[in-house]
Amino acid sequence: VSLVSGNAGEDGATYRFTNVAPGIDAEVEIKGRSSVAVVLGSIDTSGPGLGYPKAFQPVVGIPGVAPANTTWSMDFEMTFYRAGTNARQNISEFFASGIDIDGDGGSLFEWANMNKVDRIDTTLVNNLNITRMATGGDGDDYSVRGILANAVGIDTNAANVMANYRFTHKNFIRFTIGASTVGSTTAAAMRLNSIWFKQFNYPAL
Repeated sequence: VSLVSGNAGEDGATYRFTNVAPGIDAEVEIKGRSSVAVVLGSIDTSGPGLGYPKAFQPVVGIPGVAPANTTWSMDFEMTFYRAGTNARQNISEFFASGIDIDGDGGSLFEWANMNKVDRIDTTLVNNLNITRMATGGDGDDYSVRGILANAVGIDTNAANVMANYRFTHKNFIRFTIGASTVGSTTAAAMRLNSIWFKQFNYPAL
């Protein structure tokens, strides 16, 4: 991944990911954030115990101690290009799976908004709160609220903290990653988020 424009971590910063699929590059731009307190710890991270190298894994949150009863977020736009060019690449169908949408085990829960989704998997009765926020001819906007419990690790078998989205005929997508606290402060507000652009078959529960 490389920074291609803007200042790293700031609004307007754009990062290029090469060969995210055969013949396709992707650029991710930070479109905004809920407040100046919200920082990007890393645009993409992986390593032992840190999820999956093939997933998009930004670290977003509030460093130090985050206040109680507070909500924060960062907005992203991901655009697809023909590899090695600036020609947008329309993709007829692709999937994205939000993995490990959980909490800190105390007062914090993660959440994500995905825009213009063709379908979200709601067949699985799990611990996530899924809300359709808006509808449109090119897809619906969904909000997925995670749990307060800390699901150990980032595990594609943990279906109770996963959301599966299907997109059709898109050359870009927009999404928001955030978290909220309830009745107390937390020192675990810098959150590792994981979005893997593939479809997972949920195990039977």
